[in-house]
Amino acid sequence: MRDTQKIRAWMAENRWGFSDIARALGMGHVTHVWETVEGKRNSRKVLQWFIDNGCPTGYLGLPEWMKEAA
Repeated sequence: MRDTQKIRAWMAENRWGFSDIARALGMGHVTHVWETVEGKRNSRKVLQWFIDNGCPTGYLGLPEWMKEAA
């Protein structure tokens, strides 16, 4: 299960906002990022961004199809 509070705390510690992440991923809006953090979506692109930027994978509640890549 995705730990939204811990992800948000990690984002705050690292000074990342939803719009910053969306911009880094070349997305025009924050919806995919927000929905992924909230556990409403499993965007591979967003989840991989979190992994690549050092967010603990335990916070992300990765879907089975992403666990091998992490």
